[in-house]
Amino acid sequence: MVHIRLLSSKPEDAIEEIGQCVRIQEEVGYEGQIVPSHLFRAESIGLIEPSIDLGYILLALEGPKVVGYARVVYTRDREIHWLHQIVVSPALQSQGLGFELMKAVKAKSLEMGAEVLCFTYDPFEGRNGSLYLRKCGAKGVRVLEDFYGPMGSAAHGNRKSHRLLMRWDLLGERENWSAEKIPLSESLPNSWDRDILALEIPWQIGSLGGKEAALWQERTMPALVKAINQRGFQAVSLLSRPDELRNYLMLRREEAAGHE
Repeated sequence: MVHIRLLSSKPEDAIEEIGQCVRIQEEVGYEGQIVPSHLFRAESIGLIEPSIDLGYILLALEGPKVVGYARVVYTRDREIHWLHQIVVSPALQSQGLGFELMKAVKAKSLEMGAEVLCFTYDPFEGRNGSLYLRKCGAKGVRVLEDFYGPMGSAAHGNRKSHRLLMRWDLLGERENWSAEKIPLSESLPNSWDRDILALEIPWQIGSLGGKEAALWQERTMPALVKAINQRGFQAVSLLSRPDELRNYLMLRREEAAGHE
C-alpha cells in the first residue's frame, strides 16, 4: 500500500530518500535532465531550519521504498506555489498515483496559504494532460515555445521542449466536460469564431519516433500558440477516444482574456 508524506526531517533518512528520488528519474529515462540531489536538499531545508523555508517535497512510499515524489517551491507571491516536478516510478504509472500526489500537493499548499498552483507540462503528452486538465481541473494559460531548449533525451523523443503554462485554482471547483460539449475537429482549427475548439494531439507521443513526434509539433504548435497566446483561449480539458486512439486538447475562449 502506498502512503504519502513529507521528506524526512532527519538528515540521514532524507539523504537516503533523495537518493531514491534521483534513481526514479533514471528509471523514467530523464538522462541529461536529472535533477541533482543537492537541489532536493535545498528545497527541503525548511524541515530543519524554518527561517530558510524554500518549499517542500512530498514522497509516495510503498513500505520504505520511494515510488514517486512531488517538488514544490514558493514564489514571491505567497498565494502562488510552483510545482517543479512530479515523478512516478515506471512500475506504478497509469495506476492513479500521480493523481494522489497532486491531491496531496493541493492539500499541503492550501495548508501553507496558497490559492494557486502553477506548473508546466508538455501539451503533447496526453496522459499528463488527462491528469492536470481533466482530473485536477487546472487550465493552460500560455504556450511556452521550446522553453528548455533541445531536450536531447530518449524519454522526450528528442523533440522540442514546448510547454503549456498551467494555473490550478486550488479553491475552485473542477469543471465536468462531456463529449457532447466538444465539437471535434479532424484538423487544425480553421474557424476562430467558435468559443470552443478541439485540437488533436498524439495518442501516445512517447511511442512515436523522433521524426514523427517532431512532425506533430510542427503541424500543431502554430494553432496552439495562436489560440492561447493570441486569441484568448485556455486549455480546459482533454478528451480521449480510446476506441479511435485519439486525444483532443479542449480549448475554450475566456471572456476576460485579451483578443487579437
